[in-house]
Amino acid sequence: MSDNNSSKESMFIKIHNSVVEHLAVVGGLLVFVMSIVTTSDVTGRGFFKTSFPGAYEVTGYLMVLVVFFSVAYLQSQKGNVRVDLLTNKLGQKAQLSLHLLGTFVSLFVFVLVIYTGAKYFWSSWVEQEIMYGVRYPLWIIKFAVPFGSFFMCTELIIEIGRTIKQLAGRAS
Repeated sequence: MSDNNSSKESMFIKIHNSVVEHLAVVGGLLVFVMSIVTTSDVTGRGFFKTSFPGAYEVTGYLMVLVVFFSVAYLQSQKGNVRVDLLTNKLGQKAQLSLHLLGTFVSLFVFVLVIYTGAKYFWSSWVEQEIMYGVRYPLWIIKFAVPFGSFFMCTELIIEIGRTIKQLAGRAS
């Protein structure tokens, strides 16, 4: 029975990791799009005395997509900033316990981000809010916040499971 659960857990993690990696690739491509939009705007102003309509707004909205599409991947690669000046002096069990506590706090924060982001997304959807200057639906951008945060939460839950297993292995 535990082999079946382990197999399902492993399959879930594989699917999750695949989605997170693909979202990070999309985030990377959007950075490229942002650079094209910015370069077009600057070039247009410099040479043609006209600018890309809504370039500033589009770049700002794309940044939201970049951040929330990439945050779970960054977490999975342990790329987030960690300050371990004091915790390095603690024993392994204390370090793991503090890591577990911090991960639970992060999970709580991202659950709040999902809730708040979902409210803003829904309000934007109902009102059919559009971007200033470009006339593009804003709810698409606002959807990225709870969507990316959901994958961050699943990444944090996976991390909590790993840390608990490490703590349990140390206790026995």
